[in-house]
Amino acid sequence: MKKVTLFSTNEEVLRKVLKEENAIDWSTYFLIGGFDISYAPLLREVSAERDVNSRGYTLVRLLYLPDITCLLMPEVDSELQSRISSLNLSHVELVNTTWKFGGNEQGHRNIKNLISNFPSCCISDNQGQPVSWIMMYDYCALGILYTLPEHRGKGYAKVLVSIMTKNLHAEGYPVYCFIEEDNTVSYTLFKNMGFIEDASYRAACFHTFTMEQLTGDQLKIAEIELRRYLPRSHQVYGFLVIRNRLKSDPVDVLVDKWPKFNVIVCRPQYKQEFDFFKDTLLFTNDETTLKEMINNASVIDWSKYLCIVLTACVQGTSLPHMEIVKAVASEKKVPITKLAVCHMMILEDVSNLPFIDCSGISLSSLNETHLNLVNQTWKFAKNQEATGMIHNMIANFPSCCVLDAEGKPVSWILTYASCAVGMLYTLPEHRGKGYAKVLISTMAKRLKARGYPVYCFIEEENKVSYQLFKSMGFSEDPSHRETWFGLNYF
Repeated sequence: MKKVTLFSTNEEVLRKVLKEENAIDWSTYFLIGGFDISYAPLLREVSAERDVNSRGYTLVRLLYLPDITCLLMPEVDSELQSRISSLNLSHVELVNTTWKFGGNEQGHRNIKNLISNFPSCCISDNQGQPVSWIMMYDYCALGILYTLPEHRGKGYAKVLVSIMTKNLHAEGYPVYCFIEEDNTVSYTLFKNMGFIEDASYRAACFHTFTMEQLTGDQLKIAEIELRRYLPRSHQVYGFLVIRNRLKSDPVDVLVDKWPKFNVIVCRPQYKQEFDFFKDTLLFTNDETTLKEMINNASVIDWSKYLCIVLTACVQGTSLPHMEIVKAVASEKKVPITKLAVCHMMILEDVSNLPFIDCSGISLSSLNETHLNLVNQTWKFAKNQEATGMIHNMIANFPSCCVLDAEGKPVSWILTYASCAVGMLYTLPEHRGKGYAKVLISTMAKRLKARGYPVYCFIEEENKVSYQLFKSMGFSEDPSHRETWFGLNYF
Protein backbone atom coordinates (compact mmCIF):
# COMPACT_ATOMS: atom_id res chain seq x y z
CA MET A 1 0.00 0.00 0.00
CA LYS A 2 1.34 3.41 -0.99
CA LYS A 3 0.97 6.27 1.50
CA VAL A 4 0.53 9.90 0.53
CA THR A 5 0.71 12.94 2.79
CA LEU A 6 -0.36 16.44 1.85
CA PHE A 7 -0.57 19.95 3.21
CA SER A 8 -2.03 23.04 1.60
CA THR A 9 -3.08 26.55 2.49
CA ASN A 10 -4.97 27.03 -0.78
CA GLU A 11 -7.71 24.64 -1.87
CA GLU A 12 -7.66 25.70 -5.53
CA VAL A 13 -3.93 25.10 -5.79
CA LEU A 14 -4.40 21.72 -4.10
CA ARG A 15 -7.15 20.84 -6.60
CA LYS A 16 -4.82 21.67 -9.48
CA VAL A 17 -1.99 19.57 -8.03
CA LEU A 18 -4.26 16.56 -7.39
CA LYS A 19 -5.41 16.65 -11.01
CA GLU A 20 -1.85 16.66 -12.37
CA GLU A 21 -1.08 13.33 -14.05
CA ASN A 22 2.29 12.97 -12.35
CA ALA A 23 1.21 14.09 -8.87
CA ILE A 24 -0.74 10.98 -7.81
CA ASP A 25 -1.17 7.68 -9.61
CA TRP A 26 -4.92 7.26 -9.20
CA SER A 27 -4.84 3.85 -10.88
CA THR A 28 -3.14 2.26 -7.86
CA TYR A 29 -4.24 1.72 -4.29
CA PHE A 30 -2.95 4.41 -1.94
CA LEU A 31 -3.81 6.01 1.37
CA ILE A 32 -3.72 9.67 2.37
CA GLY A 33 -3.21 9.63 6.11
CA GLY A 34 -3.90 12.28 8.71
CA PHE A 35 -5.18 14.98 6.34
CA ASP A 36 -7.36 17.90 7.42
CA ILE A 37 -10.97 16.71 7.18
CA SER A 38 -11.90 19.97 5.44
CA TYR A 39 -10.13 18.55 2.34
CA ALA A 40 -12.45 15.53 2.21
CA PRO A 41 -14.98 16.97 -0.29
CA LEU A 42 -12.14 17.95 -2.64
CA LEU A 43 -10.55 14.48 -2.47
CA ARG A 44 -13.88 12.82 -3.18
CA GLU A 45 -14.53 15.22 -6.06
CA VAL A 46 -11.21 14.46 -7.77
CA SER A 47 -11.48 10.70 -7.18
CA ALA A 48 -15.02 10.69 -8.61
CA GLU A 49 -13.83 12.53 -11.74
CA ARG A 50 -11.26 9.78 -12.24
CA ASP A 51 -13.85 7.05 -11.61
CA VAL A 52 -11.93 5.88 -8.54
CA ASN A 53 -13.83 4.57 -5.51
CA SER A 54 -12.82 6.12 -2.20
CA ARG A 55 -13.73 5.79 1.44
CA GLY A 56 -13.22 7.97 4.52
CA TYR A 57 -11.97 6.17 7.61
CA THR A 58 -12.73 7.02 11.22
CA LEU A 59 -11.97 10.60 12.20
CA VAL A 60 -8.95 11.03 14.43
CA ARG A 61 -7.78 13.63 16.94
CA LEU A 62 -4.34 15.15 16.57
CA LEU A 63 -2.55 15.44 19.94
CA TYR A 64 0.90 16.98 20.28
CA LEU A 65 3.37 17.86 23.02
CA PRO A 66 4.00 21.62 22.92
CA ASP A 67 7.05 21.50 25.18
CA ILE A 68 9.08 18.73 26.78
CA THR A 69 8.60 20.40 30.17
CA CYS A 70 4.88 19.60 29.90
CA LEU A 71 5.58 15.85 29.82
CA LEU A 72 4.57 13.73 32.80
CA MET A 73 7.56 11.54 33.64
CA PRO A 74 6.71 8.46 35.73
CA GLU A 75 9.40 6.93 37.91
CA VAL A 76 11.23 3.91 36.51
CA ASP A 77 13.13 1.68 38.94
CA SER A 78 16.28 -0.20 37.97
CA GLU A 79 14.50 -3.54 37.58
CA LEU A 80 12.01 -2.12 35.07
CA GLN A 81 14.74 -0.13 33.36
CA SER A 82 16.63 -3.36 32.70
CA ARG A 83 13.65 -4.70 30.74
CA ILE A 84 13.29 -1.69 28.43
CA SER A 85 14.71 -1.94 24.93
CA SER A 86 13.83 -1.48 21.25
CA LEU A 87 11.76 -3.93 19.20
CA ASN A 88 13.59 -6.13 16.70
CA LEU A 89 12.57 -8.20 13.68
CA SER A 90 11.83 -11.27 15.80
CA HIS A 91 8.89 -9.30 17.24
CA VAL A 92 7.20 -8.48 13.91
CA GLU A 93 4.62 -11.27 14.07
CA LEU A 94 3.65 -10.48 17.67
CA VAL A 95 3.08 -6.81 16.90
CA ASN A 96 1.25 -7.59 13.66
CA THR A 97 -1.19 -10.05 15.23
CA THR A 98 -2.11 -7.64 18.05
CA TRP A 99 -2.40 -4.50 15.89
CA LYS A 100 -6.06 -3.73 15.13
CA PHE A 101 -5.23 -2.92 11.50
CA GLY A 102 -2.82 -5.84 11.10
CA GLY A 103 -3.07 -9.60 11.18
CA ASN A 104 -2.34 -9.88 7.46
CA GLU A 105 0.51 -9.83 4.97
CA GLN A 106 0.24 -6.08 4.40
CA GLY A 107 0.36 -5.46 8.14
CA HIS A 108 3.41 -7.72 8.44
CA ARG A 109 5.26 -5.68 5.81
CA ASN A 110 4.31 -2.39 7.46
CA ILE A 111 5.43 -3.50 10.92
CA LYS A 112 8.68 -4.93 9.56
CA ASN A 113 9.44 -1.61 7.86
CA LEU A 114 8.72 0.40 11.02
CA ILE A 115 10.80 -1.83 13.31
CA SER A 116 13.70 -1.90 10.82
CA ASN A 117 13.90 1.82 10.18
CA PHE A 118 12.25 3.90 12.90
CA PRO A 119 12.46 4.32 16.69
CA SER A 120 10.50 1.93 18.93
CA CYS A 121 10.43 1.02 22.58
CA CYS A 122 9.22 -2.03 24.47
CA ILE A 123 9.07 -3.57 27.93
CA SER A 124 9.87 -7.28 28.09
CA ASP A 125 9.03 -9.93 30.65
CA ASN A 126 11.65 -11.96 32.51
CA GLN A 127 12.00 -14.28 29.50
CA GLY A 128 12.85 -11.37 27.22
CA GLN A 129 9.52 -11.35 25.35
CA PRO A 130 7.85 -7.96 24.73
CA VAL A 131 4.67 -7.43 26.75
CA SER A 132 4.15 -3.72 26.00
CA TRP A 133 5.42 -1.52 23.17
CA ILE A 134 5.15 1.74 21.25
CA MET A 135 6.41 2.62 17.78
CA MET A 136 6.82 5.55 15.44
CA TYR A 137 5.08 5.65 12.06
CA ASP A 138 6.94 6.68 8.93
CA TYR A 139 5.31 10.13 9.21
CA CYS A 140 6.85 10.58 12.69
CA ALA A 141 3.63 10.09 14.71
CA LEU A 142 3.66 7.89 17.81
CA GLY A 143 1.43 4.85 17.51
CA ILE A 144 0.74 1.12 17.80
CA LEU A 145 0.85 1.50 21.60
CA TYR A 146 -0.17 -1.85 23.04
CA THR A 147 0.10 -3.90 26.23
CA LEU A 148 -0.76 -7.58 26.41
CA PRO A 149 -3.98 -7.98 28.45
CA GLU A 150 -2.33 -9.94 31.28
CA HIS A 151 0.21 -7.13 31.84
CA ARG A 152 -2.16 -4.17 31.93
CA GLY A 153 -2.62 -1.95 34.96
CA LYS A 154 1.14 -1.73 35.67
CA GLY A 155 1.71 1.71 34.15
CA TYR A 156 3.74 0.37 31.23
CA ALA A 157 1.99 2.60 28.66
CA LYS A 158 2.91 5.79 30.55
CA VAL A 159 6.52 4.66 30.84
CA LEU A 160 6.76 3.92 27.11
CA VAL A 161 5.11 7.20 26.04
CA SER A 162 7.48 9.11 28.33
CA ILE A 163 10.63 7.36 27.07
CA MET A 164 9.73 7.59 23.37
CA THR A 165 8.76 11.25 23.74
CA LYS A 166 12.07 12.15 25.38
CA ASN A 167 14.05 10.18 22.79
CA LEU A 168 12.25 11.79 19.85
CA HIS A 169 12.54 15.26 21.32
CA ALA A 170 16.27 14.76 21.89
CA GLU A 171 16.66 13.82 18.20
CA GLY A 172 14.78 16.95 17.11
CA TYR A 173 11.63 15.13 15.97
CA PRO A 174 8.13 16.57 16.47
CA VAL A 175 6.16 14.67 19.10
CA TYR A 176 2.54 13.98 18.25
CA CYS A 177 0.01 11.19 17.67
CA PHE A 178 -3.35 10.47 16.07
CA ILE A 179 -6.09 8.92 18.21
CA GLU A 180 -9.41 7.69 16.88
CA GLU A 181 -12.36 9.66 18.18
CA ASP A 182 -13.90 6.66 19.92
CA ASN A 183 -10.65 5.65 21.69
CA THR A 184 -11.29 7.50 24.93
CA VAL A 185 -8.78 5.42 26.92
CA SER A 186 -5.81 6.45 24.77
CA TYR A 187 -7.10 10.01 24.50
CA THR A 188 -7.21 10.35 28.29
CA LEU A 189 -3.77 8.74 28.66
CA PHE A 190 -2.04 11.16 26.30
CA LYS A 191 -3.90 14.15 27.74
CA ASN A 192 -2.73 13.16 31.24
CA MET A 193 0.83 12.83 29.90
CA GLY A 194 0.78 16.53 28.89
CA PHE A 195 -0.32 16.27 25.24
CA ILE A 196 -2.82 18.84 23.98
CA GLU A 197 -5.07 19.11 20.94
CA ASP A 198 -6.62 21.79 18.78
CA ALA A 199 -10.31 21.05 19.32
CA SER A 200 -11.20 22.80 16.06
CA TYR A 201 -9.06 20.42 13.99
CA ARG A 202 -9.92 16.89 12.90
CA ALA A 203 -7.86 14.65 10.70
CA ALA A 204 -8.98 11.62 8.72
CA CYS A 205 -7.67 8.88 6.48
CA PHE A 206 -8.70 8.62 2.85
CA HIS A 207 -7.91 5.70 0.58
CA THR A 208 -8.72 4.65 -2.93
CA PHE A 209 -10.45 1.33 -3.41
CA THR A 210 -8.79 -1.38 -5.42
CA MET A 211 -8.65 -5.13 -5.54
CA GLU A 212 -6.12 -7.93 -5.71
CA GLN A 213 -6.10 -10.73 -8.27
CA LEU A 214 -5.37 -14.10 -6.70
CA THR A 215 -2.92 -16.59 -8.15
CA GLY A 216 -1.19 -19.83 -7.16
CA ASP A 217 -1.25 -20.61 -3.45
CA GLN A 218 -3.56 -17.66 -2.78
CA LEU A 219 -6.35 -19.53 -4.58
CA LYS A 220 -5.81 -22.55 -2.34
CA ILE A 221 -5.93 -20.40 0.78
CA ALA A 222 -9.14 -18.72 -0.46
CA GLU A 223 -10.71 -22.16 -0.99
CA ILE A 224 -10.01 -23.08 2.63
CA GLU A 225 -11.37 -19.75 3.86
CA LEU A 226 -14.61 -20.10 1.89
CA ARG A 227 -15.26 -23.51 3.42
CA ARG A 228 -16.13 -21.66 6.63
CA TYR A 229 -19.13 -20.04 4.94
CA LEU A 230 -20.77 -23.10 3.40
CA PRO A 231 -23.45 -23.49 2.16
CA ARG A 232 -23.73 -19.76 1.25
CA SER A 233 -20.32 -19.84 -0.42
CA HIS A 234 -20.92 -23.10 -2.35
CA GLN A 235 -20.71 -21.61 -5.84
CA VAL A 236 -17.41 -19.77 -5.36
CA TYR A 237 -16.00 -22.50 -3.11
CA GLY A 238 -16.85 -25.17 -5.67
CA PHE A 239 -15.34 -23.08 -8.44
CA LEU A 240 -12.05 -22.80 -6.54
CA VAL A 241 -12.02 -26.53 -5.80
CA ILE A 242 -12.18 -27.20 -9.55
CA ARG A 243 -9.82 -24.33 -10.45
CA ASN A 244 -7.15 -25.50 -8.00
CA ARG A 245 -7.10 -29.06 -9.35
CA LEU A 246 -8.07 -29.06 -13.01
CA LYS A 247 -7.54 -27.08 -16.19
CA SER A 248 -10.36 -24.80 -17.27
CA ASP A 249 -11.15 -21.64 -19.20
CA PRO A 250 -9.36 -18.57 -17.79
CA VAL A 251 -11.16 -16.73 -14.97
CA ASP A 252 -9.94 -13.77 -12.90
CA VAL A 253 -10.41 -14.24 -9.14
CA LEU A 254 -10.51 -10.85 -7.41
CA VAL A 255 -10.70 -9.92 -3.72
CA ASP A 256 -11.02 -6.57 -1.96
CA LYS A 257 -7.94 -7.30 0.19
CA TRP A 258 -5.70 -10.18 1.13
CA PRO A 259 -5.61 -12.45 3.01
CA LYS A 260 -8.65 -11.48 5.09
CA PHE A 261 -11.01 -10.66 2.23
CA ASN A 262 -14.62 -9.58 2.55
CA VAL A 263 -15.57 -9.91 -1.12
CA ILE A 264 -14.46 -12.39 -3.74
CA VAL A 265 -15.43 -12.16 -7.41
CA CYS A 266 -14.84 -14.87 -10.01
CA ARG A 267 -14.91 -13.00 -13.30
CA PRO A 268 -14.69 -14.97 -16.58
CA GLN A 269 -12.68 -13.71 -19.49
CA TYR A 270 -15.09 -13.05 -22.36
CA LYS A 271 -14.00 -13.98 -25.87
CA GLN A 272 -17.00 -12.45 -27.59
CA GLU A 273 -19.50 -9.70 -26.82
CA PHE A 274 -22.42 -11.96 -25.90
CA ASP A 275 -20.82 -14.88 -24.12
CA PHE A 276 -24.05 -16.06 -22.49
CA PHE A 277 -22.78 -19.06 -20.58
CA LYS A 278 -20.00 -17.61 -18.45
CA ASP A 279 -21.24 -16.77 -14.97
CA THR A 280 -19.75 -14.09 -12.73
CA LEU A 281 -19.76 -15.53 -9.22
CA LEU A 282 -19.87 -13.33 -6.11
CA PHE A 283 -19.51 -14.01 -2.41
CA THR A 284 -19.40 -11.41 0.34
CA ASN A 285 -19.74 -10.99 4.07
CA ASP A 286 -19.58 -7.19 3.86
CA GLU A 287 -22.24 -5.42 1.80
CA THR A 288 -20.51 -2.00 1.91
CA THR A 289 -17.32 -3.38 0.43
CA LEU A 290 -19.32 -5.33 -2.17
CA LYS A 291 -20.95 -2.14 -3.41
CA GLU A 292 -17.60 -0.36 -3.64
CA MET A 293 -16.04 -3.26 -5.49
CA ILE A 294 -18.73 -3.88 -8.11
CA ASN A 295 -19.04 -0.13 -8.69
CA ASN A 296 -15.44 -0.17 -9.85
CA ALA A 297 -15.26 -0.36 -13.63
CA SER A 298 -12.04 -2.35 -13.39
CA VAL A 299 -13.94 -5.11 -11.57
CA ILE A 300 -17.28 -5.18 -13.41
CA ASP A 301 -17.79 -3.84 -16.92
CA TRP A 302 -21.42 -2.76 -16.73
CA SER A 303 -21.50 -1.80 -20.40
CA LYS A 304 -21.43 -5.42 -21.57
CA TYR A 305 -23.59 -8.50 -21.16
CA LEU A 306 -23.05 -10.12 -17.78
CA CYS A 307 -24.59 -13.08 -15.98
CA ILE A 308 -24.36 -12.82 -12.17
CA VAL A 309 -25.34 -15.57 -9.74
CA LEU A 310 -26.91 -14.39 -6.47
CA THR A 311 -28.74 -15.78 -3.46
CA ALA A 312 -32.37 -14.88 -2.62
CA CYS A 313 -34.74 -15.78 0.17
CA VAL A 314 -37.56 -18.19 -0.65
CA GLN A 315 -40.21 -15.77 0.52
CA GLY A 316 -39.12 -13.33 -2.18
CA THR A 317 -37.25 -10.89 0.03
CA SER A 318 -33.75 -10.46 -1.35
CA LEU A 319 -30.64 -10.75 0.74
CA PRO A 320 -28.68 -7.48 1.14
CA HIS A 321 -26.02 -8.20 -1.49
CA MET A 322 -28.73 -9.00 -4.02
CA GLU A 323 -30.31 -5.62 -3.41
CA ILE A 324 -26.91 -3.97 -3.78
CA VAL A 325 -26.33 -5.44 -7.23
CA LYS A 326 -29.83 -4.35 -8.30
CA ALA A 327 -29.22 -0.86 -6.90
CA VAL A 328 -25.91 -0.45 -8.72
CA ALA A 329 -27.50 -1.68 -11.95
CA SER A 330 -30.28 0.86 -11.49
CA GLU A 331 -27.80 3.69 -10.80
CA LYS A 332 -25.95 2.82 -13.98
CA LYS A 333 -29.23 2.45 -15.91
CA VAL A 334 -28.37 -1.12 -16.82
CA PRO A 335 -31.34 -3.43 -17.51
CA ILE A 336 -31.40 -6.52 -15.30
CA THR A 337 -33.37 -9.70 -16.11
CA LYS A 338 -34.06 -12.70 -13.92
CA LEU A 339 -33.01 -15.75 -15.94
CA ALA A 340 -33.54 -18.67 -13.53
CA VAL A 341 -34.32 -19.45 -9.89
CA CYS A 342 -33.02 -22.75 -8.54
CA HIS A 343 -32.96 -24.99 -5.51
CA MET A 344 -29.43 -25.74 -4.33
CA MET A 345 -29.28 -29.38 -3.30
CA ILE A 346 -26.31 -30.90 -1.48
CA LEU A 347 -25.19 -34.45 -0.79
CA GLU A 348 -23.51 -34.22 2.60
CA ASP A 349 -22.39 -37.85 2.76
CA VAL A 350 -22.19 -40.56 0.08
CA SER A 351 -23.57 -43.00 2.67
CA ASN A 352 -26.91 -41.22 2.08
CA LEU A 353 -26.97 -42.58 -1.46
CA PRO A 354 -29.36 -45.52 -1.93
CA PHE A 355 -28.03 -48.78 -3.36
CA ILE A 356 -28.13 -48.69 -7.17
CA ASP A 357 -27.55 -51.82 -9.22
CA CYS A 358 -25.23 -50.90 -12.13
CA SER A 359 -24.73 -54.43 -13.43
CA GLY A 360 -25.10 -54.75 -17.18
CA ILE A 361 -24.80 -50.98 -17.72
CA SER A 362 -21.84 -49.69 -19.75
CA LEU A 363 -20.45 -46.50 -18.19
CA SER A 364 -17.87 -44.11 -19.59
CA SER A 365 -16.92 -40.44 -19.68
CA LEU A 366 -18.01 -38.04 -22.38
CA ASN A 367 -15.48 -36.90 -24.96
CA GLU A 368 -15.31 -34.09 -27.48
CA THR A 369 -17.09 -36.13 -30.19
CA HIS A 370 -20.22 -35.93 -28.01
CA LEU A 371 -20.23 -32.11 -27.89
CA ASN A 372 -22.98 -31.55 -30.48
CA LEU A 373 -25.21 -34.23 -28.95
CA VAL A 374 -25.08 -32.61 -25.51
CA ASN A 375 -25.52 -29.12 -26.96
CA GLN A 376 -28.55 -30.09 -29.03
CA THR A 377 -30.38 -31.62 -26.06
CA TRP A 378 -29.59 -28.98 -23.41
CA LYS A 379 -32.62 -26.77 -22.84
CA PHE A 380 -30.64 -23.52 -22.49
CA ALA A 381 -28.54 -23.96 -25.62
CA LYS A 382 -29.33 -21.72 -28.58
CA ASN A 383 -27.66 -22.65 -31.83
CA GLN A 384 -23.92 -22.88 -31.08
CA GLU A 385 -23.76 -20.32 -28.24
CA ALA A 386 -23.25 -22.93 -25.51
CA THR A 387 -20.67 -25.05 -27.30
CA GLY A 388 -17.73 -23.19 -25.77
CA MET A 389 -18.92 -23.83 -22.22
CA ILE A 390 -19.89 -27.46 -22.91
CA HIS A 391 -16.56 -28.11 -24.62
CA ASN A 392 -14.76 -26.76 -21.52
CA MET A 393 -16.84 -29.03 -19.28
CA ILE A 394 -16.30 -32.18 -21.36
CA ALA A 395 -12.59 -31.54 -21.90
CA ASN A 396 -11.65 -30.57 -18.35
CA PHE A 397 -14.23 -31.63 -15.75
CA PRO A 398 -15.66 -34.97 -14.58
CA SER A 399 -18.53 -36.42 -16.62
CA CYS A 400 -20.28 -39.76 -16.87
CA CYS A 401 -22.48 -41.36 -19.50
CA VAL A 402 -24.33 -44.60 -20.26
CA LEU A 403 -23.40 -46.15 -23.61
CA ASP A 404 -25.67 -48.22 -25.82
CA ALA A 405 -24.58 -51.40 -27.61
CA GLU A 406 -22.93 -49.31 -30.32
CA GLY A 407 -20.91 -47.26 -27.83
CA LYS A 408 -22.99 -44.10 -28.20
CA PRO A 409 -24.13 -42.05 -25.18
CA VAL A 410 -27.83 -42.38 -24.36
CA SER A 411 -27.77 -40.75 -20.91
CA TRP A 412 -25.22 -38.38 -19.30
CA ILE A 413 -24.32 -35.98 -16.52
CA LEU A 414 -21.61 -33.28 -16.42
CA THR A 415 -19.86 -30.98 -13.97
CA TYR A 416 -20.04 -27.19 -14.22
CA ALA A 417 -17.09 -24.86 -13.57
CA SER A 418 -18.59 -24.26 -10.10
CA CYS A 419 -18.28 -28.01 -9.38
CA ALA A 420 -22.07 -28.43 -9.42
CA VAL A 421 -23.33 -31.51 -11.30
CA GLY A 422 -25.82 -30.81 -14.06
CA MET A 423 -27.03 -31.22 -17.64
CA LEU A 424 -28.46 -34.60 -16.58
CA TYR A 425 -30.26 -35.94 -19.63
CA THR A 426 -31.54 -39.25 -21.03
CA LEU A 427 -32.66 -39.67 -24.62
CA PRO A 428 -36.47 -40.17 -24.66
CA GLU A 429 -36.30 -43.71 -26.05
CA HIS A 430 -34.06 -44.82 -23.14
CA ARG A 431 -36.01 -43.38 -20.23
CA GLY A 432 -37.50 -45.47 -17.47
CA LYS A 433 -34.43 -47.71 -17.16
CA GLY A 434 -32.95 -46.04 -14.06
CA TYR A 435 -30.00 -44.53 -15.93
CA ALA A 436 -30.30 -41.14 -14.19
CA LYS A 437 -29.95 -42.72 -10.74
CA VAL A 438 -26.94 -44.73 -11.90
CA LEU A 439 -25.25 -41.57 -13.20
CA ILE A 440 -25.99 -39.49 -10.09
CA SER A 441 -24.69 -42.23 -7.79
CA THR A 442 -21.56 -42.82 -9.88
CA MET A 443 -20.69 -39.13 -10.23
CA ALA A 444 -21.34 -38.40 -6.55
CA LYS A 445 -18.95 -41.15 -5.49
CA ARG A 446 -16.28 -40.01 -7.96
CA LEU A 447 -16.48 -36.39 -6.81
CA LYS A 448 -16.43 -37.29 -3.12
CA ALA A 449 -13.45 -39.57 -3.66
CA ARG A 450 -11.54 -36.56 -5.06
CA GLY A 451 -12.55 -34.34 -2.16
CA TYR A 452 -14.97 -32.27 -4.25
CA PRO A 453 -18.29 -30.95 -2.92
CA VAL A 454 -21.32 -32.76 -4.35
CA TYR A 455 -24.25 -30.48 -5.10
CA CYS A 456 -26.51 -29.31 -7.91
CA PHE A 457 -28.97 -26.62 -8.94
CA ILE A 458 -32.52 -27.47 -9.95
CA GLU A 459 -34.99 -24.97 -11.34
CA GLU A 460 -38.01 -24.36 -9.13
CA GLU A 461 -40.44 -25.66 -11.74
CA ASN A 462 -38.49 -28.88 -12.38
CA LYS A 463 -40.37 -31.10 -9.93
CA VAL A 464 -39.19 -34.35 -11.54
CA SER A 465 -35.50 -33.61 -11.06
CA TYR A 466 -36.13 -32.20 -7.59
CA GLN A 467 -37.80 -35.42 -6.45
CA LEU A 468 -35.12 -37.51 -8.15
CA PHE A 469 -32.24 -35.85 -6.28
CA LYS A 470 -34.20 -35.89 -3.01
CA SER A 471 -34.66 -39.64 -3.43
CA MET A 472 -30.90 -39.96 -3.98
CA GLY A 473 -30.11 -38.49 -0.55
CA PHE A 474 -29.61 -34.84 -1.54
CA SER A 475 -31.01 -32.15 0.77
CA GLU A 476 -31.42 -28.39 0.57
CA ASP A 477 -31.46 -25.31 2.75
CA PRO A 478 -35.10 -24.26 2.28
CA SER A 479 -34.36 -20.65 3.30
CA HIS A 480 -32.78 -19.61 0.02
CA ARG A 481 -32.61 -20.02 -3.73
CA GLU A 482 -29.81 -19.41 -6.20
CA THR A 483 -30.82 -16.84 -8.81
CA TRP A 484 -29.23 -16.08 -12.17
CA PHE A 485 -29.50 -12.50 -13.43
CA GLY A 486 -28.59 -11.19 -16.87
CA LEU A 487 -27.38 -7.61 -17.20
CA ASN A 488 -27.78 -5.93 -20.58
CA TYR A 489 -29.66 -9.06 -21.61
CA PHE A 490 -31.76 -8.70 -24.75
